[in-house]
Amino acid sequence: MPTVVVASTSPVKVQTASNGFRRMILPSVIASYSVVGEKSNRTLEPLLATPLKTWELLAGKMLAALIPAMALTWICGALYIAGVWAGALSPRVFAAVVSPGWLTVFLLCTPLLALIAIAAMVAISARVNDPRTAQQFSVVVVPFLGVFFGQLTGVLVLSPLIAALAVWGATLLFQRKVILTRWA
Repeated sequence: MPTVVVASTSPVKVQTASNGFRRMILPSVIASYSVVGEKSNRTLEPLLATPLKTWELLAGKMLAALIPAMALTWICGALYIAGVWAGALSPRVFAAVVSPGWLTVFLLCTPLLALIAIAAMVAISARVNDPRTAQQFSVVVVPFLGVFFGQLTGVLVLSPLIAALAVWGATLLFQRKVILTRWA
């Protein structure tokens, strides 16, 4: 999968980038409850005692947040495309709005942004004690930091390597023994 670069120089590209960050909110809210919710319900301890490897456990939690969020995002995107098609004055207008660049960002960048947000939120969820704290981070901090650093650099670079590094980092930050002893 190629690296996708979204430069924030034109209004269309800025709109596309801001839509991508809005699409990060739903999966990060779902992922924010993944670990801390089980801690508060006292269902995490039996799960951590199973012979599952840490990456398998986190992959399941991340996929549980990624799949419904992407399904909802792509359904809404299909409805948007249908609405643009129905409301466009000509095929040229439709082609200008639903361009190959927009489709690339929608189909490739959205899952990568969602996966990066989910990895960050799973790491945060493993560190906090309260589900509300994790959800506050998911709604405010993660999208804000994404927009901030994207604007700071002027270019948002996404690749599967960056998403894989985010997942790997979340796996490294997840400490089973500390979670078992601190919240038991």
